[in-house]
Amino acid sequence: MKKQKRLKAVEIAAVDRPFMPVLEKQPGLLTNLTKLRSLHFYPDNLDRLKASQKILAAQPDISELQLSSGFHPDVEIPEDLQDSSTRPGLMTRTIFSHFLPFDRCDTPMTLKKLTLDNVDLRYAADTYMKFIQFKVLESFVVGGCTGADAVFAQMSKPHLRPTKLKKLRWFHEANGETHALEAFEGLLEAITGLEVLHVDTNNIAGLPKPATISHHGKTLQILGIRSRMPGMTILLYESEQFEEICNNCLELRQLGMTFPITSVSEAEPSSDFTTYLVKLCYSYPIPVNVD
Repeated sequence: MKKQKRLKAVEIAAVDRPFMPVLEKQPGLLTNLTKLRSLHFYPDNLDRLKASQKILAAQPDISELQLSSGFHPDVEIPEDLQDSSTRPGLMTRTIFSHFLPFDRCDTPMTLKKLTLDNVDLRYAADTYMKFIQFKVLESFVVGGCTGADAVFAQMSKPHLRPTKLKKLRWFHEANGETHALEAFEGLLEAITGLEVLHVDTNNIAGLPKPATISHHGKTLQILGIRSRMPGMTILLYESEQFEEICNNCLELRQLGMTFPITSVSEAEPSSDFTTYLVKLCYSYPIPVNVD
């Protein structure tokens, strides 16, 4: 029990047996987690959904939540796992059942860090954004979530706009559409003060506009932008766009971005690669970690 009281993070992942009966027989497993601040949930069946709810309900003071759907497509998935236009999905109405009804939730979670992975966010305005105060988030990571554009659009509104957000990471795979990117750019324009920005997309026809990145030029320290189209075609900025980012983001300490193709076997790098390198060195006379 003494070690248990010192726990700062708890993870609910796949195990070889149901453990809800254990939690019900030993309530002290939950009440003794006095220093717990971080919860990581990877539910893949109803038992683990219920276990996640038990732990979450017993820990009102957590500051970090990671939620990743572990339901595998090869296994039978409940039809109502994700939220719909008519009702919350099995995941939200189970894990967050103590906040129901969501539209009348008066004690939403005040998290500092939120990570959502493999979750459908198309109707998040009626669920996640009711029981989580997005306005106070300091770190927001979205990975493989359909409907993420709906959340970005909501977060861009004045009454939901994060005022303390320092870290924003978005991993996304689409079908060639651009509305998700447009919503993400809208969020970048609506907020200020980002220090870490990481974008990694597949099948989105475009890159974030340089102006939306430069909007955070006075504070941005880590920047990573990668985008691939079908056939593994890697998108890159025009040299003028790259120069705009470099000239406006002078606080950068780490940069991960696609450079023009060159050959390490040639005596001299390609002219396009050299142009990028010259612009980078001109803007950052102090060494920058380039990934």
